[in-house]
Amino acid sequence: MRPNRRAFLTASCTAILALSATAAQAAPVAAATAVVPVSGSIAGHGYGYWLGAWWKRVLSSPPSTSACPATTAAGPVALPLGGFSNRPETYHCALPAGTAIYVPQLSAECTAPIKGGVDACARKAFAGSTAMSVTLDGRTVPHLTRYATASPTFSFTAPKHGNLLGATQRHGRAAAYGIGLLLRPLPAGQHTITVKGTATHLHLDVTYHIRIR
Repeated sequence: MRPNRRAFLTASCTAILALSATAAQAAPVAAATAVVPVSGSIAGHGYGYWLGAWWKRVLSSPPSTSACPATTAAGPVALPLGGFSNRPETYHCALPAGTAIYVPQLSAECTAPIKGGVDACARKAFAGSTAMSVTLDGRTVPHLTRYATASPTFSFTAPKHGNLLGATQRHGRAAAYGIGLLLRPLPAGQHTITVKGTATHLHLDVTYHIRIR
């Protein structure tokens, strides 16, 4: 099974929520207060869990799925999609107040069966990722590599006619390795998140304009 390398959220998402042109610009948020520490958690789950939850959403979603995040049953955490198109992407989304966000950076996923196991495969596929950056309201989040983590092995069920990556395997077990950021709920108003990076055969350049209602 060929590993999947992501560059940040979905290339074919069409049903996005429009950002109001009159939305108030929120005061810039400092990364030190917005980003959950490496050892921290949201809704009782840490970075590895949310990396797996994000990939499970990717593998379980049809190509028409909106890039704008939907909250999860595990807690009020939004999982935005995107970044698979190999070109710049921009999304305008709205979220209710009190919603945490998992912002995916570069990561890799492998689906069983695969020689050597899915965990080792994902780590190998992620190796070589470079030029990674995330900004929140114009402020750079430092030391991204410290957030690199492995997901638990998880199961998924893909749509009948293929998922966001075009894969047709209906059921499987997978694991992921890579970087993402857990953001605590942002204050009301408009916020901008940019995500960039380079991996093998993939260039990530995604901008999220998020309005917190």
